[in-house]
Amino acid sequence: MNPKTVIELLVRSHELARRFALLALDAAHAATPIADDIGGIANISVGALGQIDVWVDSTDADSSQSVRDALQANSVAFRNIDADDGSTSLVGRINGTDWLRIHVDDQNGLHLQVETGAVFRF
Repeated sequence: MNPKTVIELLVRSHELARRFALLALDAAHAATPIADDIGGIANISVGALGQIDVWVDSTDADSSQSVRDALQANSVAFRNIDADDGSTSLVGRINGTDWLRIHVDDQNGLHLQVETGAVFRF
């Protein structure tokens, strides 16, 4: 599925965005379970979206795990961000701070980015 189409669907359903982010992070952790840094390409399947390749941008394992925990606890509030060029991304907020971003890059690649320093206890 086209990454821009995926973003459009995630924008319409933040629950789908939550599941998408959780699956992408789970796949990244499974690929490098004992690494200090987590990242790489993940091929995931979310409901009717089918198989999707998503780049999980490199971040430290503790931050990534904390965001995974927040996603599992349904403690991430997503909001849509529209750019001047007409593109849309989603930002996930935890405890009042933005820690997660889902976007399409200039080469039409779908990315999930976790900010470094996100460490939460649930």
